[in-house]
Amino acid sequence: EIHEQRGAKFLSCDVARYGDDETVVYLMQDCDILKEWIYGQRDTYWTANLLHAKAIEHNVSAVCIDEVGLGAGSVDALRPLAGGQYLVIGINGAARSSQPERYANLRAEMWDTTARKFEEGAIELNHDEEELRRQLSVPRFEFRHGKVLVQAKDKIKKALGRSPDRADCYVQGCYVADQVPARKTKDRRSALLDAYRKKQRRVTAMAS
Repeated sequence: EIHEQRGAKFLSCDVARYGDDETVVYLMQDCDILKEWIYGQRDTYWTANLLHAKAIEHNVSAVCIDEVGLGAGSVDALRPLAGGQYLVIGINGAARSSQPERYANLRAEMWDTTARKFEEGAIELNHDEEELRRQLSVPRFEFRHGKVLVQAKDKIKKALGRSPDRADCYVQGCYVADQVPARKTKDRRSALLDAYRKKQRRVTAMAS
């Protein structure tokens, strides 16, 4: 018998290379952060290899990466490593929103969708990390031609004193959480039965 998991596990990644910015990787289930890896001074291929290792270790359904700028290199490097074992999803915040009449771009849609989930009590931040909370609280919404727009990143960086890498990674993860397909897992009885059948096939093949 096959059961759907209640929430798919996936990795969300905001890529930096060198300088003061951080590369942030969150292992998430729905909008909950289960683990984190945060570092700097690594190239995009190193990040792709880390993502692949963690994806296999934690049996994730997908890896989503901010593919604007440096992230594109990690997306390209990760896809052949994945080999169909999990989805590799590139996220371009400057791309067209799924609700173009309301949002100026996808980035605005991601931030506003996450903000509304918090306001409605649909999600809460389970991760006890002050810096993430601080980064989530700084960006402001603006309007351009009647459409919602998130404050420019250079303004956010000026207010924070750093790039909002952790917040961007989390918001991206929350946005894709509903779109990540859950892995299908077998119950213990079915798994044992399959193992027994495979063993019997091997015995039969050896005897013939």
